Amino acid sequence: MTMQTMHPAVLLGAYGWEQSRMPADEFELRMKAAHELMDANDWRALFVYGDAAEHQALGFLTNFIPRLRWAMAMLPRDGAPRILLSVGQRDVPYMGAMTWIDDVQTGWTWDASFDPWFDDFCTREDGTPKIGLLGKDLMRSDFLAALETSTSGRIVFERGDEIFASLLSQKRPREVALISDAWRILEAAADAMSASWKGGSDAMHAAIEGERRARKLAAHDVRVLFSTDGGRTLVPFYGITEGRGDPMVAYIAVKYLGLWAESFVTIGDGAKPAKARAAAALNAMIGLAKPGVPVSEIAGIATNHLAGHEAHPMIGGSFGHAIGLSMTEAPEFTAGNSASLRSGNCYTLRFGISDETDGCALVSAMVRITNDGNQLIGRIA
Repeated sequence: MTMQTMHPAVLLGAYGWEQSRMPADEFELRMKAAHELMDANDWRALFVYGDAAEHQALGFLTNFIPRLRWAMAMLPRDGAPRILLSVGQRDVPYMGAMTWIDDVQTGWTWDASFDPWFDDFCTREDGTPKIGLLGKDLMRSDFLAALETSTSGRIVFERGDEIFASLLSQKRPREVALISDAWRILEAAADAMSASWKGGSDAMHAAIEGERRARKLAAHDVRVLFSTDGGRTLVPFYGITEGRGDPMVAYIAVKYLGLWAESFVTIGDGAKPAKARAAAALNAMIGLAKPGVPVSEIAGIATNHLAGHEAHPMIGGSFGHAIGLSMTEAPEFTAGNSASLRSGNCYTLRFGISDETDGCALVSAMVRITNDGNQLIGRIA
């Protein structure tokens, strides 16, 4: 269950390629793994599409994160890679500083945009070349039409999202370190939010203080939902929203250098029975999180802790998911999901309760699954 936050119109924060944190050899290893998948599927190249809202595969392979609109990487099995951007020409130099790829272009003619590149593939005499396509479901209709027109049947595109899913979900040590950094920014934002609310601010201004703190710490992106009615509903920023509520319940998601962290926060002295039940449920879920455990079992233990109470609407039937280069990655922790926790992957575990008598509470934690259990990335009490 993806949190329905509002994507910001203006993105701030550090957007350069931080080679001290994510050096070139990391992308050499990633491309080596990608080449193995390309060879196994007889793909001569990968086309990888992403936009400002969702760019998991694009970020993983190129380190390029679109700040506005969309971008596509064209990664041949042999030859020089290229990135096409939907930005003004003046933006290309600093956009190009985000990636290891040298050839970053914009301003092409739509109808013939890919012709020269496809011509290079089609000069060979060994049949119609196949290209793996990642991110097709994200593509704008006019972009997809231009792509299909330019191929003119000369290329066979094969969807590669499922084939690449396991590669994208496995978190390498440098990615885990950046997720931990994102968590520390999130924790600082939650502290600022809590201090503001406890100091007498209404919920909206407390949420603003939380976001401001994350921005000061160079977060790429910050998403916030907050409650003014004791946690019964959570809303995004959309105007002046008055009210405090007790407790104040919020959702915070922070992206730093391409990696996400997220958490629910319950602040205040209200709804103590709901908070106690939520904390106990989350403890049990963390204790069960080990490699090979089906996510349906995590969902089952969470459901048992509801004990007849209503799950919070923000949770519904989903008690967690994987997280990393995308805010919400598969699998979702639902009763019917047969997927299992995998060593090396990072997950959000979450629990929420809504009760007329006991009140409302939302809690969550982030863990990394290890060979014999889990490592707690972070949890806000």
